[in-house]
Amino acid sequence: MVLSMFGTPQEDPVGGVGYSCAGLDNGNEELDGENGSDKGTCNGLGAGDVMVITMNSDNPDLVALVALSDLTEGFELYMTDNAWTGSSFRSNEGTLKLTIPKGGIKAGSVFGYGDVLLDYAKDWDVVSGSMALSASGDSVLLYCIS
Repeated sequence: MVLSMFGTPQEDPVGGVGYSCAGLDNGNEELDGENGSDKGTCNGLGAGDVMVITMNSDNPDLVALVALSDLTEGFELYMTDNAWTGSSFRSNEGTLKLTIPKGGIKAGSVFGYGDVLLDYAKDWDVVSGSMALSASGDSVLLYCIS
């Protein structure tokens, strides 16, 4: 699923590895009509429909997100600081899950994890491990499970 959402890992100009979502076919073509979501996808979301807009990794941890599409009630959004190896997530860090609350989250809404001033900041459930962003650098990946 990560390859279909993020593409193949690519070297970036400063020697790291990153992902480019440009030109990916998310398969968001067939609508089920019931709630407007696409069949076989994560409630019709595609790559880039939820974006990280800021993060702080030097206590307190904070990840602010913006919904670029409507997030429907009951949808489960996962966030992890486990690294992606190219075929699977490592398991030495943490994974959290936010179940979108009644009424959903409208496109343009800012929400996130960590700071009580962010909507839904304390509504994330621990799935595994411990989410503790490293001040010396860390990755934050968002994903869903179809």
